[in-house]
Amino acid sequence: MPKVFSVGDANIDLFSFTESGPVYGEEHKIKKFDCALGGNAANFAAAIAGLGQKAHLVSVQGTGPFSGFIKNEIERRGIKPLMEKSVAQSGVSNIFVSECGERAILSDKGCLAELDCRAVAKKIGPMLGNGDIVFFGGYFHLTGMRNGFESLLRAIRKKGAKVFFDACYDEHEKWNVKKFIRHTDVFFLNLIELEKITGIKNSKRAIKRLFEMGANRIVLKMGGEGAMYSCGAKTVKMPAVECTPINATGAGDFFNAGYAYGFLKGFSPRNCLLCGNFAAAKRISDREYAGPSKKEMDDFIAKNNLAEHEIFKSYGAMSKRASNIVARQLRKKPDSVISIAAGKTPLGLYRLLVRAFRKKQADFSGATFIELDEYIGCGYRDSFAFSLRKNFISNLRILSRPRAF
Repeated sequence: MPKVFSVGDANIDLFSFTESGPVYGEEHKIKKFDCALGGNAANFAAAIAGLGQKAHLVSVQGTGPFSGFIKNEIERRGIKPLMEKSVAQSGVSNIFVSECGERAILSDKGCLAELDCRAVAKKIGPMLGNGDIVFFGGYFHLTGMRNGFESLLRAIRKKGAKVFFDACYDEHEKWNVKKFIRHTDVFFLNLIELEKITGIKNSKRAIKRLFEMGANRIVLKMGGEGAMYSCGAKTVKMPAVECTPINATGAGDFFNAGYAYGFLKGFSPRNCLLCGNFAAAKRISDREYAGPSKKEMDDFIAKNNLAEHEIFKSYGAMSKRASNIVARQLRKKPDSVISIAAGKTPLGLYRLLVRAFRKKQADFSGATFIELDEYIGCGYRDSFAFSLRKNFISNLRILSRPRAF
């Protein structure tokens, strides 16, 4: 199973559920007070761990009255801590939540400003492998991460891991992502952050500007309107999952985790968005930091997933995309059962898979291949089975042969 590293802020969130915000010089009653583990990176780690993934949190553990609570919550949620130690106070966010679930946040990041790229590389470098995800949350809050960030992202991707980056809000109003955005695999942001980063109000033109900066894939979170994925040539939108909003804090972080879960499962961008929207809806509709369990997510996707077709400009591009999907599936689950078709259309796919096998980039030894269809009453040499063995199966010359039916 691929590992997931969440890098960034981990603090305590103090919630005041109130009809109105605070007014200087006055005292008012609140409906409820609560506290929870918070921070973009910690929320993401908690949500992805709840979905059954191996989650590691890279952050800073400080001192003060909230440090014990933060440590205990990280352990309770099944997150493996990779923490730097600090004598500074732990971070804290005061969050005022309105009746409709919207919130205003006042934060002191405390010890989190001490997290730097050298410490992150030291923590995750020896553990990082091909197919892992490194998620960065709360970057703009963490001033110590500015130096060497571009080099850190390059090193992560060189090991075959994917970089997921969430913009979050930049209280310093710098919004500088141009230097490193090309080193991200998925760049998450919301509508406010999109306008702040690009200086463009029109979303379509703003997204185009991000691609001009070097973005590879963009996931735009649009609140009640759902979410959108774009890779430049392709754009996919997915409406929000209906729910009754109670507390929107952390919804974006839980969305990111849901999307990452779908990505690790090999889902299409459309179904990754669906996973993200479901995770966000579960979070919004509960006062606590409650995301979906793995079973809840899998049951939801089983009932709501959408088949998707892709259109390519050339036969070669189509064949390459198909071979990458098959190879990725076999890396994730070596004993996969795969249905294959005969005819001329998939010949390019089979050639690329055989080439990947010979270069030791794909292992078919544990796989089972099921023939999709067959003619009735034809001779063996005229059959689809013969064609598949000639063009594909017989070229996988290994001791433990893949099974074909």
